[in-house]
This record gives sequence, C-alpha cells and structure tokens, in this order.
Amino acid sequence: MLKFVHHIQYVVNNRDEFVGYMEKNFGLKPDEVEEREAGSKHALFKVGQTEIQVSEPAPGSGQAEFLAQHGPGVAHVAWAIDNAAQVAGKLKANGNTLRGEQGFTRSPHGYSAINIDPKDSMGIHIQLIEDQR
Repeated sequence: MLKFVHHIQYVVNNRDEFVGYMEKNFGLKPDEVEEREAGSKHALFKVGQTEIQVSEPAPGSGQAEFLAQHGPGVAHVAWAIDNAAQVAGKLKANGNTLRGEQGFTRSPHGYSAINIDPKDSMGIHIQLIEDQR
C-alpha cells in the first residue's frame, strides 16, 4: 500500500532562516516559496521524488499551537499511495477516524490527502497522498 515518502513537513519558527540554512549547508534552493492569506509562510524543496515542505505557521493556527508545544521539527511524514478512496474506506472499516469529507481532503498542491486522526495512530500524524499531478 505505501509506495514511497511523498513529503515531509517541517514546522519552523522562521521559514526564511530555514531556507538559508538548507542553501548554505546542502546547496538546496526552494522550488516554491509562498505566503498564504492566513499569514502562514511556506517553502517547498524537491529532493528526488520526495518533497520537503517547510511551514512557518500563522499566529493562532493549529500549527502555531503545535510549534509552541513541541518546538520546531517534523509535523508529519506523508506516504504516497494509489486509490485514496479505496484506502480511506479500508482505514475507516478498521476503526480509524479520518479528517475531511469521505475521509480525504484536497491539498493546496492539488493532491488527495488522507489524514488519520493521531488518537487512532498512537499519537502520530500519518498522512497518505494520492498525487496524480
């Protein structure tokens, strides 16, 4: 079912400082840099078939709360899958609570995302991605 690591999302205090760190130490420049209406700041690095998503959360958001509680680091690892609707059905049948309508949501990057409620996955935010880009 799991094909490869689709992306890793880091939550950081300062997106621009992290972008500078990645360039200085690994020679990586972001493929995308954006600021969303809610005030969050993001950068996206493509490393082979895996993406590194860097997020500086908007004040008062759920990710800002996560950052305040846990400090900077990995917010989640997303795994690539095929057939999100089928996988969502199987996960729900196994007793998992999934976020979104019919168990999946549409990401700002255009893919279907299944987010398993961490209370059902031993406190870990597991995300599954069907990316048909």
